[in-house]
This record gives sequence, C-alpha cells and structure tokens, in this order.
Amino acid sequence: MLFRSTLATTFILWTWYGMEKKKYALVWTMVILAWFTKENVPLITGAIGFYFFLKGDRRHGGTLFALSGAWFLLVYKGIMPYFRTGQHFAESYYSSNIVENLMRLFSEESFKYLYLLTFPLLFIPFLAPQFLLLALPEWLIILLSSNENMRQLQYHYTALLT
Repeated sequence: MLFRSTLATTFILWTWYGMEKKKYALVWTMVILAWFTKENVPLITGAIGFYFFLKGDRRHGGTLFALSGAWFLLVYKGIMPYFRTGQHFAESYYSSNIVENLMRLFSEESFKYLYLLTFPLLFIPFLAPQFLLLALPEWLIILLSSNENMRQLQYHYTALLT
C-alpha cells in the first residue's frame, strides 16, 4: 500500500511540473500513471486541473478536471463495485449525517492531526491556502473518516498530502 502511495505522490508532482512548464505529453503520461496507483488520486489531479483552469489554462486545466472526475466515477462506481461485488469497503467509514460529519471535521482529533502534519513545517503551508485547497479532497477523505488510522502519521494515508 505504501509503495503505491509513494508512486502516486511522485506522479502528481511530475503532473504539476508538466502543467507549469506546459509539457502536456508529460502531464498526461504522469496523470495516467497516477490514476492507476489509488482510486482517490483522480480527486487530486482534478483539483490540479481546476487550479490551472482558474489560473488561465482553460483548455488543459478544464480537460484534466473533467477527465479526472470521469475516471474517479468510473473507478469508484463502476470498476471497483464490479470486482468487489458490492460497495467500496471504505464507504462504511463515512456518515451521511451532516451533523456527525461536522463533529468529525471540527473534532479535537482532527485539529491534532493537522497540527502534527504541519508543525514540522512550522505551519508554513497555511501561508499559501490556495495550494492547501489542492489537497482538500484528500483532507476531507481523512478528516471525515471514522477510521482513526487515517489520522495517524505513520500510515500511508498522509502520502498524498505530502
């Protein structure tokens, strides 16, 4: 599991580099490789696409955003249930109750997790909130989960945030 997360992080970084340098062959190569590492990676690549769309690269950013969303839905709602013969196992970690979700999101445990994750960096990531928003899908996956292991730094769950 950790190996796949490490690969995803590397591919995402190269995707960002390719978008910055307008090397779109590199972008799509890295995006496709990243998508095959973990099912939630398209949420991050979609956020990158949305960021570059807002930054002015409407064509490539919009395409990355749209295709990332389509790939996520295909994997999460089509491919995975087909091979698992049922819903994704992690769906049991989340509640449809808004109050319960807000309580998890703003719990002491969530703030402790954010503190432990950003303290070694002297909280510098909070000085560039636009880049933290790129990781918003992953933050929400972790912070809204009832699985306490997802908020432990020694596991692979934080790899996409780093």
